[in-house]
Amino acid sequence: MKIFAISVIIFFTIIFANCNSTKHCPFSHKVNFDWKCRICDKMDSKILIEHHNLDNGKLLLSIYQNGDTKWIVHPYGKIENFYTALNKNLINFNTKNDSFLIVNGIDFKIIQYEQ
Repeated sequence: MKIFAISVIIFFTIIFANCNSTKHCPFSHKVNFDWKCRICDKMDSKILIEHHNLDNGKLLLSIYQNGDTKWIVHPYGKIENFYTALNKNLINFNTKNDSFLIVNGIDFKIIQYEQ
């Protein structure tokens, strides 16, 4: 029983020490080291998070607010001046219109991601 408990502690220590995630990154991304999450912006109680699967290149955005996550379409391939080096892109909430994000200075309509 002690070995099992120690194994569980080690497992969760490795997961939560994963530098590719934030505390708002979904648990499924924390246990899968192919996913990298970064906080792009914060506004009031909302947090805008970018998710990138390093294995297959899949990109997603989510808005985390009060314990709920809303998945939205990522602007990659939809914005002309989007950089392939993801950390160079500025993805922010639009403070004047909450139906849009601002991506590298360009308005980008928020579209719910259909899984």
